[in-house]
Amino acid sequence: MSNAADTARDWIKELAEFLRTQPGISAVRIDSAAHQVEVATLGAVDMTDLQARLAETIAGVEAQLARHETLKAPAGFTVRQTGETTELGRETCVTAERFWHWQVLAWPAIIPETVEDVSEWRQLTWLAGICGVCGIGGYLVDAFLPGLPLLGKLVFLVGILAGGWDAAKDAWPNLRTLKLDIHFLMLAVAVGAIAIGAWGEAVLLLFLFSASGAMEAFALDRTNREVCALLKSSPKNATLVEAGGVEREVEVSALRVGD
Repeated sequence: MSNAADTARDWIKELAEFLRTQPGISAVRIDSAAHQVEVATLGAVDMTDLQARLAETIAGVEAQLARHETLKAPAGFTVRQTGETTELGRETCVTAERFWHWQVLAWPAIIPETVEDVSEWRQLTWLAGICGVCGIGGYLVDAFLPGLPLLGKLVFLVGILAGGWDAAKDAWPNLRTLKLDIHFLMLAVAVGAIAIGAWGEAVLLLFLFSASGAMEAFALDRTNREVCALLKSSPKNATLVEAGGVEREVEVSALRVGD
């Protein structure tokens, strides 16, 4: 019984930690039988990022979803269980819950983390590097081999393809739904520069954009690894010293200000 209770607490604590890191999410509802997840939001939320983070959480508790322990909510949260459905939400009034907007998400696909996923910034760095080298190479060809204009344009073209690859990959899904983003605008400006014969300027633009994307991906990857390491090393329990000097071990979520 003790092991089952500890497992239930770990499960609900994982979901509570997820909500603490997602201020735009008010509640999470999981139907383990139907493999369906719903989230209650207030305001705009980046659903792509949310889906990825929720997948990590579900990966940690999926093995426990089939069990039917009676769950106790951590401090600041409420738990509701109906059949196979478990709902964990922030403590709030009934009126506030009426403003929640429930959105259904597909059951997160738990994909094992690979080196390519972790090191996306490496690929972006290579593409930016190729773009920069081709930009310099095209400039040198035009400067020292003016009789070979097609060779210079060919080198520039390789740089444009390398520098614009990631932007095109990110812009395509939005373009299919008639949505314009910064990636599409960068590509449009590059195409405009090519149209007026400014091949070097097009390569320079895409190099700066792809290099900034690589640096952003590196920063996000490093931040994610550091935060994950911090969460894994954070204490789950604390020693509470009561008024009479008696010490007892409690969950960190059960601590109150002044303890």
